[in-house]
Amino acid sequence: MMISWHTKKRSRIACKLIIYALLIVRVTYGQSLIASEDDHDLRISAGQESDIGLPRLTDPFIARGTSRIKIESNQSVVLQVENYTLPSHINVRPRLGSTSLIDPFNGRPLDFRLPGEFSLAWHWNQMGVIAGRRRLQTPFFQTDNNLLIPNLFESIMVDFDVNSSFRVSVLHVNSVSDWGFGDEAITYKSIGSSFQTRDTQGATAFSARFESSSFRAESWFYHLPDLQDIGYLELGYRKNLSDSVVLQLDSQIDRVRSNGAALLGDVQSTTVGFRAGLDGSNISSFISYNRLFSGSSAAIGIGGDPYFSSLQYRSFADLNSAESQAFAAGISYIAKSIPLEIDVTLAKYQGGQREYDVIELDLSMDYRFSKSGKLGVFLSRIEDRFGNDDDFRLAIGLSLSL
Repeated sequence: MMISWHTKKRSRIACKLIIYALLIVRVTYGQSLIASEDDHDLRISAGQESDIGLPRLTDPFIARGTSRIKIESNQSVVLQVENYTLPSHINVRPRLGSTSLIDPFNGRPLDFRLPGEFSLAWHWNQMGVIAGRRRLQTPFFQTDNNLLIPNLFESIMVDFDVNSSFRVSVLHVNSVSDWGFGDEAITYKSIGSSFQTRDTQGATAFSARFESSSFRAESWFYHLPDLQDIGYLELGYRKNLSDSVVLQLDSQIDRVRSNGAALLGDVQSTTVGFRAGLDGSNISSFISYNRLFSGSSAAIGIGGDPYFSSLQYRSFADLNSAESQAFAAGISYIAKSIPLEIDVTLAKYQGGQREYDVIELDLSMDYRFSKSGKLGVFLSRIEDRFGNDDDFRLAIGLSLSL
C-alpha cells in the first residue's frame, strides 16, 4: 500500500481533532542495459519516480522526485544510488491553525536536493557486505516513509550465512537522517543528536537469526554509547492446522539498560509480548499483548519498534511506567472475486498508573484495479480516555506504474 503513513511510527504530536488527507500519485518508469562479455554480465538499470502529495488539508501540494541507478554484475557487486528532490515551504503543523511547525526541511527557502541512498554491496560465498547511506529494517532501526522521505542510515552491515537456515550479522550505524523528532531531514546526525541529546559515537548491533519451516528465532543486541543497551529476542512457531489454515504463535522479550552518560535518563526496563494468529486462504486474524515491567520507559527506536501491539500512530514505546500494558487485535480479508484487501486493527494502551489510556482503531483498504494501478485508503481513529487528544486521520494513495 503506497501510503506514506503506513509504517510503525510513534505519534508525539498532540491534536484535538485533525483530519489528514494524503493524495499520492506515483508514476514510475525505468530502463536497463545488459552487457555481456566472456560470461561476465554487467547490468545497469535506471529509474525515476514522482510523488505528488497533500499532507494536510491546509497545506499546499508537495512533490518528490526520486532518481536511482543500479549497477549489478554476476561477480556479486551491486552499486545503488538514489536521490530525492523536494520543493520549498513544506510545513507540517501539529494542529490546524497553529504556528508551531515540525519542519523536516528546517525552513529552507529554496528547493533543494536531498542526498538519498548511496550504497555498495558485495557478496562472496556465504558472506555479504553492504555499506553506505541506505534504508534499514531491524527491530529498533527502521526506515519510515512518512512525509515522502525515508529515514536513511550511514551504516555498514556484514552478514554471514552459516547454512541455509542460520545467519549472523554485525551492523554499525555512524549517523542517521531522521526527522521523527522534529529535526531537519536533509542532514545526517549522530544517534544521540537524533534523540535530541548531544553527539554520540554511533551505534553497533549484533544479530543471529534462525528459520525453518515451522520455527524461527531472532536475537539482537544494540549498543548505543551514552544512551542505552538493548537486548531483544523474538521466537515464532507455525503449524498447519489444515490445508488452508495456519496457526502462528510469536513471543518477544527485551531488556533495556542505560549506559555511560545515560543521556536518555536512567532506563532499566523489561518488556514481554505475545501474539497468536490464524492465516486462512482469504481471512487472517491475530491478537497480541505487551507488558512493561519497570518504572522507566520501554526501548525507543528510530523509525519504529518491534512491539506486537504497536500500530500506525500509537506505540507501546510511548508508555513509561511500571505495569503498563497494551492489547491489539486485527482481522484481514482478501476478496477472491475482486482484487480487494481490507484490514481492521484495534489497540488499547494503558499506563500502569492509569495516567495513559488510549485506543486506536485503524482501517485500511487496497484495491488493485489493473496490473499497474492500485488505490489505497487508510483511516485511523485515536481516542484518549482522559479527554486530552482525539485524532481522526485519513490517507488516500493512488499508485500508477508505467
